[in-house]
This record gives sequence, structure tokens and C-alpha cells, in this order.
Amino acid sequence: MTAATGPGEPNAEDRSSRTVDAVREYWDSHPLGLQYVTDRSLEVGTPEFFAHVRPWMNPYKFPWIMDRIDREAAALEGRQLLEIGCGMGYDSLEFLKRGVRVTAVDLTPTAVELTRRHFEVEGVQAEAVEVGNALQLQFEDESFDAVWSNGVLHATGDTP
Repeated sequence: MTAATGPGEPNAEDRSSRTVDAVREYWDSHPLGLQYVTDRSLEVGTPEFFAHVRPWMNPYKFPWIMDRIDREAAALEGRQLLEIGCGMGYDSLEFLKRGVRVTAVDLTPTAVELTRRHFEVEGVQAEAVEVGNALQLQFEDESFDAVWSNGVLHATGDTP
């Protein structure tokens, strides 16, 4: 059932679409991690860039996140993980290093490009890295053994 709207008022689906577009536009132009760059001579996407940003990114900034990755990866070795909201790929990278098969999605093309480059720099291979909306994922049911999403869902615009 769709909520009634007055003339000229957007319905809930239109409002949700505009919210997703606004969130995508913001994060596409402000990729998480760029705010931590203190050496402006670093070129985005280089090994030096990723090493420079690393200390401020999950899971390195918060040790309990790395502990959780260690526990989850031990149970998932060789199995499929979907990361929703991969950003620059730091969490997915840690799962990949531990033998988990990772598909990483992010709402923004910029994050997807940075993650692909990051994996290339680190010499790891994901199953896939692609643009995707957490609210409208295009995967078949039971495609993954687990889902990882850290610091993402609160920004979907579809929460109270």
C-alpha cells in the first residue's frame, strides 16, 4: 500500500530514490579515507596512498573490528562473503588475506574503482567488486555464506 500524497508531493518511493541519489552523490565526491590524507603529494590509488590512509581506516583504527574479522574469517575460509559498503576495500582486503572469497559492493563508482585499485596494489583477487545499492541488491537468495557491513546501513536514508 502506498501512502497518499497531495498534488505535487513525492510519494515514498520518489523520496527514497532522491535520498539514495543524494547519499550516492555525497560519498562519490567524498570517499571515506580522503579526509585523512595529510601528505597532499600522494597520488590517489598508489601503494603509498593506501599505506598512508590505512591507520585511520577500519579495521586498523579499532582493534575489536580486526578481532571480529579474524573470528569470522576463520569460520568462512574458502566460503563466500558479501561486503556491503566496501569503501576503499580495507575490510574486504583482510578477509581476502585470510582465504575468504569476497564480493564487495558499494553505492559509489569512485569507491568501486578505489577498491579495485587497492586489491590490485595488494595482489589479491575478489570474486567481484561492483556498484550496488544495499537496499536493492541484485543477488540471488543464498548466494553468500555471510554478509559484512560496517558503518554503512545507518547512512541508507531508509532508517528512522
